[in-house]
Amino acid sequence: MERKLRIPGNFSESLQSMNKRCISWMHMRCFCPEVYLTREAETLGDGGELLGGEGQGTSDPMKYTHLYGFVWIIGASFVLFLYFYASRFHQHAVSRATVALPSSNTDYGVSVPLEELMKGPLAQNDSRILDYIWKRNFIRAPSKLPYNLSNAKLDPSMGQSIIVKHALNEMRNGFFVECGALDGETRSNTLMLERDYGWQVRYRDSMTFCPKGLLIEGDPKNFERLITKNRKAWSSDACLATKRFPHQVIFKQHFNMGKISSKMTIQDGAEIPWGFAKVQCFPLFSLLSALNISVVDYLSLDVEGNELDVLRTVPFDAILIKVLSVEYVHDKGGREAVKKFMTSKGFRIFGEVRDPRNLANDFIFVNNRIS
Repeated sequence: MERKLRIPGNFSESLQSMNKRCISWMHMRCFCPEVYLTREAETLGDGGELLGGEGQGTSDPMKYTHLYGFVWIIGASFVLFLYFYASRFHQHAVSRATVALPSSNTDYGVSVPLEELMKGPLAQNDSRILDYIWKRNFIRAPSKLPYNLSNAKLDPSMGQSIIVKHALNEMRNGFFVECGALDGETRSNTLMLERDYGWQVRYRDSMTFCPKGLLIEGDPKNFERLITKNRKAWSSDACLATKRFPHQVIFKQHFNMGKISSKMTIQDGAEIPWGFAKVQCFPLFSLLSALNISVVDYLSLDVEGNELDVLRTVPFDAILIKVLSVEYVHDKGGREAVKKFMTSKGFRIFGEVRDPRNLANDFIFVNNRIS
């Protein structure tokens, strides 16, 4: 016997006006609870009746209607949730920026809010910069091994260490920074102070020690040699920044004449020629802040022509530098420009080292705040 399921008149008229076309099964089952169409329904009658085969039909037209509606609502809610989440994630990604720093086997990206970057560079002692210095091993601990020097008793400086020793009244256990440290021995201005006057690390126990010096050498080849000397000071393979924020440079490698290249710039994907290297630079204050150092007894600065640019990054009101030697022969401004700048920062000339071969042409400055 053929069963017939009556459709309400208004709905039947609607179907007839649409040339008896059936709307989607989802719409019928979710929004028309009074209608239950069976899978076997095949014929749409002229009077708005759905015809099924013998023994087929719907014994309970409301049996699955609410279930389909519930599933549809859950599905729609899930889609809306995904849309909302994707929108929020996109906004979050746009409002964040990552400081681009050199790549390595381990990625230590530093995320900085875009709004903060718009204000300008990070402070030199920003904790994120200091964390990055340590995580990327830009500062290495002093060696516990015996010195590995070519001459264990010689003072390899060109006379700077003698003048500094007198300027500081033969101070012992001071803290030095030597930038342009070469291999840690050749013409070193700090080796004698470290070795003979106790300006070196003092181990309280196996885990605790007091740093007494920092050696900075931006040439990767020179730094490899420096490590083998087993100096008793911190060491860094970064170069000193010529700006008040970290940046990368192309470094010309030439042993004692290596320097930042003024003719080459870093370009994405560009091959670096032989004899040059890409080097990360940090402001001096950033490296000292990473070591929690606020007083430097002696700063030796020899960076082959960028001395003034480096000195202009130093916040002299935040760090006390007692004595410093500055090479002036290669600086673009010359000796008078170096003298004028240091005088404006409260320093006076204590001595000068000259060499006819240009191996050393340094002013020795003393801070007026010390006697």
